[in-house]
Amino acid sequence: MLRLDLFALNRIYNIPTEVFTMKKFIFSILTTAAILVTGYDGGGSSSSNTNNTTTVPTVPIGLTATAGNAQVALAWAAVSGATSYNIYYSTTTGVSTTSGTKISGITAASYMQISLTNGTPYYYIVTALNSAGESTASSQATATPIIPITVPTAPTGLIATAGNAQVGSRGPPFPEPRPTIFTIRPPPA
Repeated sequence: MLRLDLFALNRIYNIPTEVFTMKKFIFSILTTAAILVTGYDGGGSSSSNTNNTTTVPTVPIGLTATAGNAQVALAWAAVSGATSYNIYYSTTTGVSTTSGTKISGITAASYMQISLTNGTPYYYIVTALNSAGESTASSQATATPIIPITVPTAPTGLIATAGNAQVGSRGPPFPEPRPTIFTIRPPPA
């Protein structure tokens, strides 16, 4: 049940009580961005509070996950009005805000997660937050950290000796990591 205190409304809106109508009151509330609420404690004291109309942030878009050696770099488009972000991750697809492990307090639109297991896929979603609440989750992104593959340097000082249906070679030891397959080609013409 809504109870109107015409005296309080007269003080808030400075409208004479005899001219005040419900139509003007509703119109005033619907067209005001902030509503002043006044409460009384029964002893004649009053307090007021302004309720600013902050809305929950929009969904973060453009989430990308880039794998590195035991790490994943995440990035997304910054959300206007967001004060921080939550990241939820899992090693199974279909991560959600209830099933994922939460990383909170992220204030930039990027994050580097480290100390991950190489060869294991990681699935991520991001939400934006402000004083009004948490947004809906972004689309899922995935990355699998890997050990970078290093191509060995070409050997130098190698001497090949032609034989009967075979080739012999000798030269300095190969640098680490040692190649497992050798391809011998004739020099370009």
